[in-house]
Amino acid sequence: MSLRLTPDMPAGAYEFLRITEPFKAWKLLSFKSMAARVCRAHGFDLKTRSSAGHTQF
Repeated sequence: MSLRLTPDMPAGAYEFLRITEPFKAWKLLSFKSMAARVCRAHGFDLKTRSSAGHTQF
C-alpha cells in the first residue's frame, strides 16, 4: 500500500506543526520560503527493514 502525497499535504502538515507548541517557539520559516519535494522511496519494506537497512520493530 502506498500513500499518494500531493505537494499540499506535507506543506499543510509542516504549517500546522509550525504554529503549534513547542514548534511555535522555534520561529520556523514558513513552508513557502523553503524548497522541498516529495520523492518515492525504492526498496522500502515496512514489515522488515527500512530503506537504510535498519530493522523495524
